Amino acid sequence: MAFHNGTLPIVTDGLKYCIDGADTHCYNGSGTSVTNLTSNTIGGGDFGGDTTGSPSNGYFSFDGTGDYILSDGFLSTAMLTAGYTFELWALWTNSESGGEHQNGCHSGNSPGGRLYLGWYQDKMMVGAGSGYNQVTVGGSENNKWYYMSQTHDGSGNIVGYLNGAQVVTASGRSFGNSLLDAGTLKITWGGYTSSNNTPHGFAYTNGYLGCGRFYNRPLSAKEITQNFNAQRGRFGR
Repeated sequence: MAFHNGTLPIVTDGLKYCIDGADTHCYNGSGTSVTNLTSNTIGGGDFGGDTTGSPSNGYFSFDGTGDYILSDGFLSTAMLTAGYTFELWALWTNSESGGEHQNGCHSGNSPGGRLYLGWYQDKMMVGAGSGYNQVTVGGSENNKWYYMSQTHDGSGNIVGYLNGAQVVTASGRSFGNSLLDAGTLKITWGGYTSSNNTPHGFAYTNGYLGCGRFYNRPLSAKEITQNFNAQRGRFGR
């Protein structure tokens, strides 16, 4: 699996979901579905719109007008409240388009179900459960790769990271809605998920997704740094 391009591999302990545009085991360049590299029981998901993938280029392409990858449903209330890490490498070609936010990934458009990372104009968006934060990080630069990650400790406390550095903390984030309770909540990579597990129709990413990952535990700051360093060479960081 294409899990590293540096001196250390990415962390694999607790890794439950991983899609990677450079790995032909995930996507071989044909068809409209992706394979989860870490599990035979949790599927990777399917393309929407005109989404394309190119293993030779190492990413999935979104045009900002309805492209996305919708994962299989696997997120549950029990899973999220036990603690997790949610992360991605993505590039936005126009992160301030229309003054609207562009989600690198999003899940569950209802109180208690939110889980997302992306941009709102020049602010990083970090959402978890019952709330979200817009973090001023000096603005986003178009056509540059960013590594975004979010951890939750299982007690309502989240930490958001950008390119391996901590940028925000928040508390009191709880989870729970009908899809989570059923263990079937999906992730929209490159867009926004509505309350019925389908793409919402706005906040689509104009750019590329290199990889997306979900862990069933909160990674430490050291492990977040390891993951950033493991792939920063691949993404020019």
